[in-house]
Amino acid sequence: MLEKKGQLNAVYFFSLILVLFFPGLGLIAAVFLIIAARWFSGRLKTGLYDSYEKYITQKSYDSVFTQRPDNVLNKMRNEIGFEPFIDIMRGEELKIKLRVIEKLSREPKNENVKLLKEAFYDPAADVRLYAAAALLKMDSQVNSEIELMLKKTKSRGQAADFRQLGALYQKYVDSGLIEKSLTEYYLSLASQAYRTSLDIDTNQPDCLLDYVRCLFRLNQHNEAKSALDHAVAAWPDNPQMIFLRNEFCFITGDFANIGASFSGISPEGLSRDKREVWEFWTNKG
Repeated sequence: MLEKKGQLNAVYFFSLILVLFFPGLGLIAAVFLIIAARWFSGRLKTGLYDSYEKYITQKSYDSVFTQRPDNVLNKMRNEIGFEPFIDIMRGEELKIKLRVIEKLSREPKNENVKLLKEAFYDPAADVRLYAAAALLKMDSQVNSEIELMLKKTKSRGQAADFRQLGALYQKYVDSGLIEKSLTEYYLSLASQAYRTSLDIDTNQPDCLLDYVRCLFRLNQHNEAKSALDHAVAAWPDNPQMIFLRNEFCFITGDFANIGASFSGISPEGLSRDKREVWEFWTNKG
């Protein structure tokens, strides 16, 4: 940003020289020079925003174990080669800052929430106010979705409704919108919704996986392991079931049956990373 200011100052200085030495044509040339310089600077910042907009709308981090929030900005810098959020939010272009905030507010996910919270340190009161309003908008959006799904579970009560309700509770937790003290409460609500869905329709392996992940995050390891053991017995050819059970066995230090469990599935169709894990535990690498 200081470099851009220095470039504009150089333009102003050169324009002054033109006016002093060429009072007539120099003034006209100086005006055009200043207009062109400011236009180019604006286009550069707009292009920076457009690149950043593409990043925040296309990039997604979907995993069982969420990325550490304090690494989000560093990940962005490493991936796209410049510091878009820092450059935009600490710059002087209020309009572009507000466009970034508005775009972030459209999807209540963890990385967007973290970036908006960074804006609380902006020196401009308008930016801080817009960031706070964006977070309130996100919170209201998620809660509206939860309320709507709660109504559906009461009016229809289908297995898919309860599973979606559980997913929304998990979305609320993973978004970073709620305080850490409420995490266990909403995860409990999610696990109850998944359990109800499974009581209605037991033939839902994906829902069972979501339920088990919830139990594990609640530190209910025994319940999670028991549910997975029953799941693997019901769907012995489901690699996701086996990988998840073995992952939990590894985390809890129960290594005894991991190799034998992996030997029961074929490596065909596994991703490269999962195939490497399979080869390691089956000694077939």
